[in-house]
Amino acid sequence: MHLTLPDWLDDDLRHLAEQEGRSHHAILLYGQGGIGKRALGSALARSLLCESVDPERRHQGGCGECPACHWFDQGNHPDFRKVVPEAVAAAEGQELSDDPSQADESAGAETSARGKRTPSREIRVDQVRALQSFVSVATHRSRFRTILVYPLETLNDVAANALLKMLEEPPARTVFILVADHLGRIPATIVSRCRKTFIATPPAAVATAWLVEQQVVDAAAMLAMAGGAPLAALAFSRDDDGVVAHGRLLAFLARPDSEAALATAEALGRAPPGPSVRWLQQWLADCIAQRLTGRIRYHPTQSAAIAGLAGGARLSSMMDLGERVNDVRRSVDHPLNPRLLLESLLSAYADAMSVSTQAPFDEHRPTAVR
Repeated sequence: MHLTLPDWLDDDLRHLAEQEGRSHHAILLYGQGGIGKRALGSALARSLLCESVDPERRHQGGCGECPACHWFDQGNHPDFRKVVPEAVAAAEGQELSDDPSQADESAGAETSARGKRTPSREIRVDQVRALQSFVSVATHRSRFRTILVYPLETLNDVAANALLKMLEEPPARTVFILVADHLGRIPATIVSRCRKTFIATPPAAVATAWLVEQQVVDAAAMLAMAGGAPLAALAFSRDDDGVVAHGRLLAFLARPDSEAALATAEALGRAPPGPSVRWLQQWLADCIAQRLTGRIRYHPTQSAAIAGLAGGARLSSMMDLGERVNDVRRSVDHPLNPRLLLESLLSAYADAMSVSTQAPFDEHRPTAVR
């Protein structure tokens, strides 16, 4: 369970861990996704549970030698609980029960035609209520009781209210460690009962060097595509199917036409549309930024193609489509038909970006991960 903490988070961990006993009962870690906040929350929980007599070792994320650290690393410390959506648990290697009785109808869990539940993307109210019995008894060891919750913005409304009640009457020596990417999506009543700690995105040079250590090829381009988030860049670089899909989409975006829109939607529509919609959103953001400022963020290796497109398209058309894509992203997890959704968006993109001349697309650069 214990994750290796990236170097850029060492100071954040030390600062948080040194405040044990004086810290707020609820610590809200927030910042850009993909920079290591979950690993930081895990390391902080481990440090609060560590039983080493040496504070210096505890503040480094735990000594790694005491019984508490061993139990935590094995995932069975009696004074620790982690609350995450089923989809996140499945992605982290935990098994999902197929028992329909375990589903919460308000959580968005779905059942396939064969009766097997798909993992919920929300934190359910029964997960939060289960913490009541956990916090109502004395701690098993001499240190703190810690509860790690992420992503906090995936709490459904009923679960958020249940958590709020616990934060309003916090149990003794209990620390809630809450992790969020989007502070604005969390109820203000919950935020007001937490001590907020902003976790900064690491400098590009630091993040790029770390990706090189992880043997990511073309690390700078991968980091740019991930918006400066190194863990997101690393995850993408190891997703073979994602790399192929991303390359195919970018090839179309650089040379759009109506027929290619249909073919691209057909190819990409076999997978969940979330990543494709996000990549389209990033590409449009770069096109608009190129037109307005002459600078781009996500695709520096495709600056010539983006400059050619942005220079020939109407700014109002690009911005209107950008707003449409932004709206789609808010509900993209539950499309009725992924292929039709992508077909509509890519066809609209082809219409909006119609230009007489386009700079050449470098098909080798955006996804040169191997």
